[in-house]
Amino acid sequence: MIKIKGLMVKLAGREILRGVDLTVRAGETVALMGASGSGKSTLLRAAVGLLKPDAGEVWLNGVSLKGLSGAKLRELRRRVGVLFQGNALFDSMTVAENIGFVLKEALDVPLAAVKPKVDELLARLRLGPIGQKRPAELSGGMKKRVGIARAVAHDPKIVFYDDPTAGLDPITSVVIANLIAELGAVAERAAIVVSNQLPVLTAVAQRVALLHQGRILELGPPQGLLASDRAEVKEFLEYGGG
Repeated sequence: MIKIKGLMVKLAGREILRGVDLTVRAGETVALMGASGSGKSTLLRAAVGLLKPDAGEVWLNGVSLKGLSGAKLRELRRRVGVLFQGNALFDSMTVAENIGFVLKEALDVPLAAVKPKVDELLARLRLGPIGQKRPAELSGGMKKRVGIARAVAHDPKIVFYDDPTAGLDPITSVVIANLIAELGAVAERAAIVVSNQLPVLTAVAQRVALLHQGRILELGPPQGLLASDRAEVKEFLEYGGG
């Protein structure tokens, strides 16, 4: 579902990604971790076509992003869900309008059918009757859950989560992690979750990739990462694991 091959990205003359290879199968969630500045968010931006790599290629559901025109790239993105670090909610819209916007844009859902679908999604994600609230009225954890709801509203088969528990307390982080794990259990859905919080990784991911100096240093089950003998992995887990 997601294939990344030889991805290289330079920003301001600095090599951020130096040849990243990563695949994510249908029904699998891969967690991406790494020290600050290791290129995690850059990798996600390149994977959804928001950043053009200097070399390498990305395939989403068998379609290469390389050389796609603006219209074709936008069409491909409509079949992908993305949760950005800041949630990217529209402050001027209510929760229902934020989620409904995606339904109308991605699926061309008729206006009359939007509200029932939004209400169904809010109930499914246990968000309660908050449809008429605006983002400013919500807690950080609730904003994150609304951001997730919007990211998966159109039932995408590929989802990217950029640090979904950043800034949240441990209890709320576990709630968010369990929600992502539940959404990841949907058949044929593939996801990449960026996070350095080990409890989150072990809850959501079948495999964990450690990004180090622009390359994937370690890739395997969470338990394998925790048991790794590599000095760089041990150092990261001790000082940079969040």
